[in-house]
Amino acid sequence: MSKVPTHEEIDARLALDDHSGALELARLRLEGEPDDARAAGVVARSTAVLTQMYLGRLGGPQRRVRLAMPRERLRWNSMDHRAGFLVSIAEEPTTIEELLEICGMPALEALGVLVDLVDRKVLRLEGA
Repeated sequence: MSKVPTHEEIDARLALDDHSGALELARLRLEGEPDDARAAGVVARSTAVLTQMYLGRLGGPQRRVRLAMPRERLRWNSMDHRAGFLVSIAEEPTTIEELLEICGMPALEALGVLVDLVDRKVLRLEGA
């Protein structure tokens, strides 16, 4: 059985403003201690912070995304099923908010995949 992260380990990540690390450790802690309200609070706060960071990086929920390359070139890009699904939605210009509603993934997960796809120039952002 793996070691349950301590509150001190989680707090150390938060002290470094490492919300991704704190979120991961808090989720692991909840697997071993499902009633830990403090860890659940870290999950909620870090998820909210990371969601806002991703939305800020993408320009907000009303920003439109669309496919940035010819469809034929997509096969040369390695992507998992989540990325492939988001790309299929974004073939037509779609707001980030609409995409999050349609995709059925947790918002934080979908936003992380979107940021990666924009960084890799598979998708592009439109408008200001």
